[in-house]
Amino acid sequence: MDKKGEFGTVLVVVVIAVLLFLGYVYNIATRQCSNNDACGEGRYCGSDFSCHEFPSAVQQSSSLVWPSIIIGISIIMAAVILKGWKFWKRDNAAENKMMHDLSDLEHHH
Repeated sequence: MDKKGEFGTVLVVVVIAVLLFLGYVYNIATRQCSNNDACGEGRYCGSDFSCHEFPSAVQQSSSLVWPSIIIGISIIMAAVILKGWKFWKRDNAAENKMMHDLSDLEHHH
């Protein structure tokens, strides 16, 4: 590559770097605040870098007792269903074996 091509590439990279730096400086300069101390009493610095009033009343969250009971019952039901099929099959197999043994005894007599 010749010197003119290298100079053009370097010039483009430098111009892009300067534009990015100027955009960064502009962004910082247009911020209303960067921390809560810059906003004053009763205000806070939001994620948009502007000052906001603290809410006057914080809403109380509702009780989570009923949702937790429903989730707990669902987990127990799922465990019983999953384990129950295995136990039912096992019990059913044992019952079938007993019935088969009884029928064998009846046929031999």
